[in-house]
Amino acid sequence: CSASCIPGNCQCRAADVHQLGRAVGAGKGCMALLAALCLLFMPTVVHSGSDWAQNAKASKAAAAVHSQRHWNAHLHRLQSITLERRRFTDILGPIMKHQYTLPMTQVQKSLVYTGSNYRLRRVVHDMIIGKRPIKVGAIGGSITNGAKASVIGETDWFSLVGKYLKSAFPKATITTRNGALPATPSALMNMCLEQYVDEDVDLMFVEYVANDGSNRCVHR
Repeated sequence: CSASCIPGNCQCRAADVHQLGRAVGAGKGCMALLAALCLLFMPTVVHSGSDWAQNAKASKAAAAVHSQRHWNAHLHRLQSITLERRRFTDILGPIMKHQYTLPMTQVQKSLVYTGSNYRLRRVVHDMIIGKRPIKVGAIGGSITNGAKASVIGETDWFSLVGKYLKSAFPKATITTRNGALPATPSALMNMCLEQYVDEDVDLMFVEYVANDGSNRCVHR
């Protein structure tokens, strides 16, 4: 046991523990110290080693199953909705089948307040049938402006969202406008919003989680 009984990597058997306990009682120098360390760390390490990993894996798998069941139930409810004699889930197939990186429970926690969603549903309806031109805008800091993107205006997240909307709603005429300014808080945008956002914008993305998070004036 002494070879493998290192703090943080103790794999002692019951018989070894008994022998080490005798060594501690006899006070056999370094062996006693090693035995004491093994007895000290073993309960924690054994229970937080392979058992902990297995429990964590099982919990993750159970969470994934729960999320999938919840999402499937949501899709089942949407199948009862029709638009122009077509099922809603068929119209929005690419969107409904989107695979989220995060578990669905975490995605839902990101929605602080959704309200009635009446205006959002109206915009989606108009995009589906191509009723009118749709304007999509965004304001925020450097994240939305395109910082670290390989090609700003093409591979930043807002540009990718714009391309996705145009492909998901082929009947709609969608125009996008990125009004984000790097290194600026929402307080600045509040004073000059009309310069960076179209007055008749239909859908807006707002991102100030980073810049407002370190701005004490905003929290006051």
